[in-house]
Amino acid sequence: NATRELLLFSPGRVKEVLVVEDRENKRLKEIVELALKQDIKLSKASKHELSQIVRSDSHQGIVAKVDAREGFSLKSLLGSKRSDEAGLLLLIDAVQDPHNLGAILRAAECYGVQGVIYSRNRCPGIGPVVRKSSSGASEIVPVVEVGNLVQAAVTIKKAEYWLVGADVGEGSESLHKFSFPARCCLVLGSEGSGIQRLLLEKLDYRVKIPMFGRLDSLNVSQAASVFLDAYRRGLCSIDKQA
Repeated sequence: NATRELLLFSPGRVKEVLVVEDRENKRLKEIVELALKQDIKLSKASKHELSQIVRSDSHQGIVAKVDAREGFSLKSLLGSKRSDEAGLLLLIDAVQDPHNLGAILRAAECYGVQGVIYSRNRCPGIGPVVRKSSSGASEIVPVVEVGNLVQAAVTIKKAEYWLVGADVGEGSESLHKFSFPARCCLVLGSEGSGIQRLLLEKLDYRVKIPMFGRLDSLNVSQAASVFLDAYRRGLCSIDKQA
């Protein structure tokens, strides 16, 4: 639950928690207790009132009023790691479905991604659907919104990250045979059009997930999890050999 994650990791941003009265719901009781411990204002509300606030019936009986998250710059994100340190970034191109974006952010948080970069013109941004789909990860993972992904890719390469793109085109290397560089920026494109041409030209590697069924590709958020897991397993293998 996004409200629970906010109370755990960013309680200072939460100004008020509105909750329906449901004594049988253990998850709601847990969130109420967290809010009380943080001395955050609690208010009772009906399901209808919550639906009006979030403009949706999909609120799980709880809504948090929060201060806007402080933004991150690409410069500050890249400066958080030394050039000789391992690092994992995620650059997202034209993922328009907010559910997919939320799921990608959740995977990014679970796999310890240093930061996620997307274009304000080619992604939906962090809204209510993304926050819910990410289960609160959107409030934890550093997210950078840029105007031009190609320029961002150039800046990332100058910071000594290798650009690895998920691409099903001819000439792409199998993920099963690929060894990730320790300092890596994974690039994901939309399910329909993939990674834009100008961004493809900046990639150091193009990698695809082998398919063994009748369908030719995974959902982009599923693919993100597969790639992130492969990166982490590869890094663990390197650590064991050292």
